[in-house]
Amino acid sequence: MGSDKPSLRKRRVLVVEDDEDSREFIRTVVEKEECECVTARTASDALRLCDTGVFDMIVLDLVLPDGFGLSVARHITKLGTKTAIVVVSAYLERLDPATYPMFGIKRLIRKPFKVEEIRKALAEEPPPPAAN
Repeated sequence: MGSDKPSLRKRRVLVVEDDEDSREFIRTVVEKEECECVTARTASDALRLCDTGVFDMIVLDLVLPDGFGLSVARHITKLGTKTAIVVVSAYLERLDPATYPMFGIKRLIRKPFKVEEIRKALAEEPPPPAAN
């Protein structure tokens, strides 16, 4: 018997969020969707993780203790991976919509967000696997 739910078991998601409650909440949602979840509190932690592993999706806060979250998105695009980036922030007005493709931004979610918004982002068609 097949399931209507797409298989997300092998997807890796990096959650970059400095607020511990938000980070753990998003982690819980991601793991309930059967994805592997890795978390980072700062942009520098996220950059290190991106240099050592491939992620299918990054859930990215814009305002981090050590810089602007788009530095992580810029780094990902320079790596040439097919990582989908979902920005979750209360400061979406800081982004120019014309720059979304340049940074690999797939979706914007305004804080405070609903669980369903994160689930929807996770359920979208994953990008093709990155080359090894």
